[in-house]
Amino acid sequence: MVAGAAALTLLAVAWLALRQARAAEAAEAALRREAAARAAAEARQAAEARFRAVFESRAVGMSVFDLNAGTTLIANDRLLEMTGSTRALFAAGRWDWRKVTPPEQLRRDEVAVAQALRQGWWDPYEKEYLLPDGGRLPVRISSAPMPGEPGLVVVLVQDISEQRAAELRRDLLMREVDHRAKNALATARAALRLTQAATLEAFVREVDGRIGALAQALLLLSTTQWTGVDLRMLVEGS
Repeated sequence: MVAGAAALTLLAVAWLALRQARAAEAAEAALRREAAARAAAEARQAAEARFRAVFESRAVGMSVFDLNAGTTLIANDRLLEMTGSTRALFAAGRWDWRKVTPPEQLRRDEVAVAQALRQGWWDPYEKEYLLPDGGRLPVRISSAPMPGEPGLVVVLVQDISEQRAAELRRDLLMREVDHRAKNALATARAALRLTQAATLEAFVREVDGRIGALAQALLLLSTTQWTGVDLRMLVEGS
């Protein structure tokens, strides 16, 4: 009887120990899950804070776009300013990307949305926004998938008006250089045709003098940004 009682006691103690061990394991697993969930929540909050800081910055226009509905869910102040709109108009539902896009350029947006529906984003492209004063603002539009939100993309809108103006100035300069080069060559050809001399040495000397005078005239013009040179200065310089 004593042995049986002792065996039962040992069995009860073992069962209690096993139960406590399992409870401890369950508690430890729960703590690990809670710690992982807390870490994930903190990481999510940090990521959201970083996104909010970038979204609210004025460096570039940004919005969150629903590809399936074709609507802009949120837009930052920079994008609204770029399109001549306000936060109040957007909140009232009176801002629509279609209305601020020239009709002949809507096809570019449609192609971009179709591409994003297939792969989650679209390749950067350029378009223009219609402004309230009748002007147009050239922009470059790119996108990135919204993490954890299928069907949503973050849209980045970059103002490229300065780039376009620089390109226009470059093209104008190249056309002007081409025009002046052709004029200079035509003048040189005329100098060759009009030059007369009895000997080859005299011919070379006359041509060299005329070409030198032409070069000096071009140099004087360049000092005045090609606005003109006084005739007396031109004669004395030649």
